Amino acid sequence: GLTLALADGLFHTLCSRASAHPEETFLLVIDEINRGDLPRIFGELITLLELDKRNLPVALPVSKRRFSVPPNVRIIGTMNTADRSISHLDAAVRRRFAFLPVGPDPDAVSGTVGPLDLAAFFESLNTRITRHLDGDHQIGHAYLLRDGEPIATEEDLAAAFHHEVIPLLEDYCLGRADLLHRFLGSLVDADTGRPALMSPQDLATALATEFTSGTPGPDA
Repeated sequence: GLTLALADGLFHTLCSRASAHPEETFLLVIDEINRGDLPRIFGELITLLELDKRNLPVALPVSKRRFSVPPNVRIIGTMNTADRSISHLDAAVRRRFAFLPVGPDPDAVSGTVGPLDLAAFFESLNTRITRHLDGDHQIGHAYLLRDGEPIATEEDLAAAFHHEVIPLLEDYCLGRADLLHRFLGSLVDADTGRPALMSPQDLATALATEFTSGTPGPDA
């Protein structure tokens, strides 16, 4: 007794609206686009994404309806460079997209938390990550933002550092305490190989001393 009703999906609806308003640009933003099986997701539509194939009608395999992608439709897909699945993108998909790097932006976290210059800490930490691992694993500025603004309190800094930044770095290190030490220097306890626990006020001071005092980091 199960019956299925054919309904227009998001992309079909977007293209219909774009056809009705050719003077406007319509965007489809797909976050983490590389996590899907794109050849299966797009199917025959992969051909229609090419700019010289826009407005070319094809018959959809299920509904048999004619469908085309208007020239005023743009697709933006985001990917994390640290994600290994990027390297497995289908060649046909790669040919249909321009790849634009969007790096960490220190200006987005410009501000101070106690004695800590947030942007200087951000840049210094990413310099160490690039030096000892690679540039693809730099942390993004979103880790140091709250509601779109730079972290402003020592409590928020401690929460971001201990609950977001450190777990990410530990994942990068895969149990290598020596690599974590190269990232964090004196903030790593020599006995446990783990980041030392301290109050939010002491953490801001320790980060300022380790990352923004002008002294080189470990194994610089």
